[in-house]
Amino acid sequence: MRSQAGLWLVFWLMVSLPLTTSVSAVDNEPTMLGERPPLSADVPTEGERLQQASAHWHVLPQPALETGEWATSTGYIHLAAGSFDPLLADGPVVPSGFGRLGDAQQTGLAMVQLYRADGLLIDELAKTYGLSVLDVLHDEAWLVRLPEPPMITMQQLNTDDRVRWVGHQAPGWRVHPGL
Repeated sequence: MRSQAGLWLVFWLMVSLPLTTSVSAVDNEPTMLGERPPLSADVPTEGERLQQASAHWHVLPQPALETGEWATSTGYIHLAAGSFDPLLADGPVVPSGFGRLGDAQQTGLAMVQLYRADGLLIDELAKTYGLSVLDVLHDEAWLVRLPEPPMITMQQLNTDDRVRWVGHQAPGWRVHPGL
């Protein structure tokens, strides 16, 4: 009996205490939700608010154009299969069945390496030769799709002074070596 009376007392305190504190809080202090601030002379007018806001805005200085030198080419093309300089090596070795000589002739995919990492220049070459730029391989190299017939465009790119190297992309270079 005594334990039931104790439980009822605890229950009654748990229910009544939050109710009495919330009622006293409503009577003494304004709550954050749904109450308007009291009207007083300290509330600025709309014009005063706009004037105060405009005092916090400042015009930014005009941007300056900074020029710099192009970084010299490393000469390396970095792929998941490995890095290589196409003027000095044939490229990373791929497992048998993942290499195909003359792949660009069948797929139209080629790698174009410039002397510098210049996106405007690759766009210019894309317009001149009808290339579709598919991806940036690294620094100065881009993966492109050649227009038909692809081998004529590759020959034209090889004679262009703006191009360091253009070549086939082995199928094994398109997948991660772990696959």
